[in-house]
Amino acid sequence: MILPRVFYERDPALVARSLLGKVVVRRRGSEVLSGKIVETEAYYGAEDPASRAFRGEKTYNRVMFGEPGRVFIYMVHSHWLLNIVAHPEGEVGAVLIRLWNPWRGQESCQKTGE
Repeated sequence: MILPRVFYERDPALVARSLLGKVVVRRRGSEVLSGKIVETEAYYGAEDPASRAFRGEKTYNRVMFGEPGRVFIYMVHSHWLLNIVAHPEGEVGAVLIRLWNPWRGQESCQKTGE
């Protein structure tokens, strides 16, 4: 079941806890990649110095200010980070997927570097 947008229209800390145990699925052609979320971290806007939104809206973080439920991927120190935008209306935030246990397609990801 795909989570509805309203699931993400809440405080990022609540969304982060609620995502634990959920399964992420990506279809790449006929291949299916999946894994269970086991660790998350909530980020907020200007009041959170660890957040990509700390210094306000910029080109690289604009998605965090937008529609909840969107995926936000960026690179830090040669590592790609997967985030999901999560916040009540009029606020800013996202949830970092810190760790997941791969279920399907792990071998394919290792070959392609995804």
